[in-house]
Amino acid sequence: MEPEEEMFWRYVAREDMHLQRCRSCERWLAPPGPVCPDCLSRSLEWSAISGDGTVWSYTVYRHSFADHLDARVPYALVLVETAEGPLLMGNLIGADFGPALIGMPVRVEYGAADDLPSYRFVPAARDH
Repeated sequence: MEPEEEMFWRYVAREDMHLQRCRSCERWLAPPGPVCPDCLSRSLEWSAISGDGTVWSYTVYRHSFADHLDARVPYALVLVETAEGPLLMGNLIGADFGPALIGMPVRVEYGAADDLPSYRFVPAARDH
């Protein structure tokens, strides 16, 4: 794992969503990396984001492609446009899977998967 990825997952382990942002052109980097893909600057900083967003796209897996995923189907993988702008991908829990997912307000929720820090998205109106 690259150092930038490690830092991202350290923030997730602390239940805190941070992404890199270029100090030169202000582009958000998701996924993280060593250089801004727009201006090629290496002047990057980690900045907090809310974890709130809107489902931009999704796919529902109704068949598992690995034995360890059998118990999880069906599950939705969503692409979320965060309130700050960058797109993040994650699982969606606590929602019916269908066309109404597009545009659904969501928030990030933290946990662990296979003893590793993890995040997922839940409908924004869902109680803790």
